[in-house]
Amino acid sequence: MKIKTLLFALVAIAMASCAGAPEARLNSTAEILPRPTKMTHLDGVYSIDRNTVLCYDESVAKVADILSEYIPFAKRTTECCESNAVRLLVDNTLGKEAYTLKIDASGVTIKGGDYGGVLYGMESLLQLLPYEVFEKNGRLPLAAQFVEIEDSPRFPFRGFMMDMSSDYYTMEELKEFIDIFAMHKLNVAHVHLIDNGSFRMEIKSHPELAQEGGFRGGDAKIRANNNFYNYKWGGYYTQEEMKELIAYAADRNIEIIPEVDVPGHSQAIARVRPDILCNYTPDLEKSNGYDSRDVWCVAKESNYELLEDIIREMAEVFPSKYIHIGGDEVKFGRWAQCPDCQALAKKRGVKIGPEYQDIFMERVRQIVKKYNKVPAVWDEAIDGGKLSKETIVFAWRNIKWTYETTKKGYPTIVIPGESFYFDTRQSDSEVGHNWSLPFDTKHVVDWDFDKLGFTKEQIANIIGVEAAYWGSGRINWEHYFTEGYTTDEMTYYNYMSYPRFSAYAEIGWCHNKRNWEEFNAFMNNSFGKTLSACGLEHRLETPTVKVEGDKLIASVDDGSTLYYEDIRTGKSKRYCKPLSAEDAKYTLFYSRRDMGISKKVGAEAYYAVLNPKYEITSSMELKKVYKHPVKKDHYKWFTNHGPKKGDWVLYTFEEPLSCYSILVRTGYTHTTNSFIQEAEAEVSYDGVNFEKVGELWYGDITIHPTKPIKAIRVVSTYDMPYPMTVIQPLIVK
Repeated sequence: MKIKTLLFALVAIAMASCAGAPEARLNSTAEILPRPTKMTHLDGVYSIDRNTVLCYDESVAKVADILSEYIPFAKRTTECCESNAVRLLVDNTLGKEAYTLKIDASGVTIKGGDYGGVLYGMESLLQLLPYEVFEKNGRLPLAAQFVEIEDSPRFPFRGFMMDMSSDYYTMEELKEFIDIFAMHKLNVAHVHLIDNGSFRMEIKSHPELAQEGGFRGGDAKIRANNNFYNYKWGGYYTQEEMKELIAYAADRNIEIIPEVDVPGHSQAIARVRPDILCNYTPDLEKSNGYDSRDVWCVAKESNYELLEDIIREMAEVFPSKYIHIGGDEVKFGRWAQCPDCQALAKKRGVKIGPEYQDIFMERVRQIVKKYNKVPAVWDEAIDGGKLSKETIVFAWRNIKWTYETTKKGYPTIVIPGESFYFDTRQSDSEVGHNWSLPFDTKHVVDWDFDKLGFTKEQIANIIGVEAAYWGSGRINWEHYFTEGYTTDEMTYYNYMSYPRFSAYAEIGWCHNKRNWEEFNAFMNNSFGKTLSACGLEHRLETPTVKVEGDKLIASVDDGSTLYYEDIRTGKSKRYCKPLSAEDAKYTLFYSRRDMGISKKVGAEAYYAVLNPKYEITSSMELKKVYKHPVKKDHYKWFTNHGPKKGDWVLYTFEEPLSCYSILVRTGYTHTTNSFIQEAEAEVSYDGVNFEKVGELWYGDITIHPTKPIKAIRVVSTYDMPYPMTVIQPLIVK
């Protein structure tokens, strides 16, 4: 009896154990981004469980460390295991960064031609596992479909530029960037450290450059660029911190290229070391006393000594073979006012302009070469025609300049801003930089080297691709916040970058990238979940909104959930059925799926605006500069100086205006330049008496009149350190 009872107990324990054993989760899509060169799905499923062993060659131990952050292996060993193992092996017969990946009944075998190849095989494995693996929660078992992959990159240089001068990122944020770069199989991080915005890297021989130049606003020497003027903001990275980031990136097969942008874009250095500037007294009246000059004097020999100190220390810290020295958007007029530069130009027999810039760039190039580095420049730097072909050119202005640089024989990085700058607006009705036409994810997916008409000789000069996000768009995340999406700048960065970033990654890696239909389906069915598991907000495709009869109807085709917002209350609700067409002009729709969110979009009636006649006057002299492309009697105005405290702009309506809202906007719509930062808005219902209704937020305010309005007045409460103010036309609804 006791034996029988014991047997029953053992069976019960065994059954309970089996019933309680977690079932292996499976990623049923089993797809990878960037798309592999060759991928064959096979019948069968392998499960990584508590008995799975991680085996690896000693030379790729760091890859094993990284993989172990995602999967809690039972054991790690440098001895090859025959069964139930994940193997990380180097196979010298494969090419640089190439890999093979095989999943079968014995486990996972990754072979790479080098360290990078093994790392990329590991990154592909993670994408084949359930999405939750990116949350690093350690839950086993994890299942993966049997598969065989052969993969290698198209270009040896696949980069992304981080504008660390405009924005200051924490070390934790920078490491998160590096993780995502590696997941997308990028191998270069271009760090834009020194520009107008700030000087971000410690230079031990000149500590004041970072200690003072790393901050702006408030009592800092540099004026605020993207934040309130009375608020000091910023920071810089010590050389030890940079070395830590470099090592972290190297473990993920990423080379970090530093940049000091000269001779222009040097306001941060010039405010700390004004001795670098040209020898003339500037007129500061228009900028209310602030010296905004940002160009190194070519004729000062001491400037090259300072630059050598900066470049020498960069060369000591960064193992990269490249140092980027800028050369873009130089204001040649600064040199034209300098007697020393005029004399040097005459002596050399060149005109002030690109040819004169060549003198400076060649001197700096020689300094970079002295420290055994290869100089890299933006494409304007070769406009003078004499820069050495040993220089790497980043062709950013548009695809035309890629043709030009490759035709001239320069080794070229393809980085057309019109397609690869992810701070650019994604549609006409969204925020973002607008110096070029807006572009969305489909535009990036459709971008194709093979359709651009490069000759074989030109293609041979292309060493890779790069995309960028210029952080000077901090103004935009503030607008993004006011539209009800987020209070966090990184959320805005993610929304602007993904999935455009993911589409871009395929251009540099794939020999046969996805078309739009394939990419969109992959995002909706699979990779969107991967981005969400990585904690990355991303943009979904825009809902369709239309009015049919008396109904306001919205729809999506990507499986996301629709919401609508009443702009009168600011409240959102889930969209379940058609709304009344009468509410079309007050209603915006958007969708969500995991961490994805679409832009907010309305029916045509929402975008309809009134076109009242009004006169604009000011205490400052105004000039009309731009006729509105739709509203033929609307203009953009500007002044030739920044407003002082007490300066005003007055909008007087021809007839008392009844409306729901009036958007008053100053400055450019894509950046914080030339706007009235701190000002009060007043309204008048009789044209004589005014009452305060609010303060401008980054140059803007939306007014909701309670009765017919006769005039609006904006009064500056701060002396703006800009030499120009832009006044946009009113948007009245």
